[in-house]
Amino acid sequence: MISYLARRLLTGLLVIVGVTVMVFGLTRLAGDPAALMLPPSASAADIAAMRARLGLDDPLPAQYLRFLAAAVRGDFGKSLRHGEPALPLLIARLPATFELGIAAVGLALVLAIPLGIVAALTRGSVLDVSLLGVAVLGQAVPNFWLAILLINVFSVGLGWFPTAGRTAGLASLVLPAVTTAMYLVGTQLRLVRG
Repeated sequence: MISYLARRLLTGLLVIVGVTVMVFGLTRLAGDPAALMLPPSASAADIAAMRARLGLDDPLPAQYLRFLAAAVRGDFGKSLRHGEPALPLLIARLPATFELGIAAVGLALVLAIPLGIVAALTRGSVLDVSLLGVAVLGQAVPNFWLAILLINVFSVGLGWFPTAGRTAGLASLVLPAVTTAMYLVGTQLRLVRG
């Protein structure tokens, strides 16, 4: 039992290290942060001074260790767009994230449980096969594509919902919740059907 727990902890630690290395690497792919933070008219000397101030001249391992230490302290740096610390910006958007998550899971359960029961009761029928087809489609269709399709039909075409933003109350939650819920509906429907 102890060896199992030790292996699981080691695996978890390796995953965390791998994810932090990927995040660190991806932030470097976006371009030179010093050049992005300065106006386009900044001179090479200004960019070099900003790089030195941010510690971007240090070797990558030193930058990575500094990145890890800052992340452990809850310091996720400054937003390139807003110039403010990133953590308060993330925290300010958490309510919308929780709202969307709760709406998507609630919608998925409301749809998947009854449909899964119907599919189980009519096993082998056309209705069962159709519901399983919808479930597989819900799992197979990429969320980004479904979102674009829903926006084109219900926002642009019919004008029923806003195309973006969080301004129209519950109406602005419908399309994101449906998009997020579709994969969950497919998964839960198949589980309930058995």
